Amino acid sequence: MNGTAATYWMVRAGEGGFRFEEFQSQSQVTISWHEMGNLSTLNLRTDFQKAAAAAYPNVSAGTLSSYAGQTFRFVREMKMGDHVVTYNPSERIYLLGTVAGDYEYTPSVHNEHPNRRRVQWRGKVARDDISVAARGAGSTTCWQPCHTRRTARSPSGRSKQPIQRHPEPGAGVHQRPSERAGLV
Repeated sequence: MNGTAATYWMVRAGEGGFRFEEFQSQSQVTISWHEMGNLSTLNLRTDFQKAAAAAYPNVSAGTLSSYAGQTFRFVREMKMGDHVVTYNPSERIYLLGTVAGDYEYTPSVHNEHPNRRRVQWRGKVARDDISVAARGAGSTTCWQPCHTRRTARSPSGRSKQPIQRHPEPGAGVHQRPSERAGLV
């Protein structure tokens, strides 16, 4: 490496990985939160918090904060050139790629998951071929195995925080040392 930390994101392909083939064939990753509308008009984390509160008036403040943080990261922190990972639990395969596009809002293409990033997929890695620490890290929705780890997912999906192992209503972002994952 050239001294710059690589950024890896894991974006879960829905419950049981049902969007895995779609992610791969359409060279993309998507997240839900369609009720929040077009997120490209939001800039600050507080803007995302307000949009989440308007879209989900009956959820707790903690859940709203989680939703706001996850959508903020997907739209504002994920960058072209960052690495992305998704997982197919039925085949026990990770799909590895590079973010190849800015955030897009595509409700006419993806009604339930309109928030999209284009991805150039690079290859696959069998879950059994990576370290136990990396497998544990992969239990989150969005993850960065190199220098930092981040999570992002739809409100309806399930995810667990990587260390605490308790249910997380949205997809939180967590930072971890790169040495733990071993995927690069």
